[in-house]
Amino acid sequence: IAVEPRPPEVQEMQLEQDTFFVGDTVTLDLEFTNELTERPRWSKDSVPLQNNERVSIENVGNRVTLIVKDLRLTDAGQYRLISDHCQCSLKSVFS
Repeated sequence: IAVEPRPPEVQEMQLEQDTFFVGDTVTLDLEFTNELTERPRWSKDSVPLQNNERVSIENVGNRVTLIVKDLRLTDAGQYRLISDHCQCSLKSVFS
């Protein structure tokens, strides 16, 4: 018999709003059914994100949160979370 890893679930994240303003804070929060077995990775426009004074990435149990504070025009783009459980993407426009 052949056993292969299950392909990740692909879903598009939805926010109550998709337009934010300079200076706002945006929080992207996902909860999975099971606890994650690997550390999820966030990227913006295919560039990996790291914690810094404006970006906070938190992974606790089965919850993954990205917080971007003091939004700038350069924060507009497509945000993606990749883990062993899913590939999620979100396109947001900040104005």
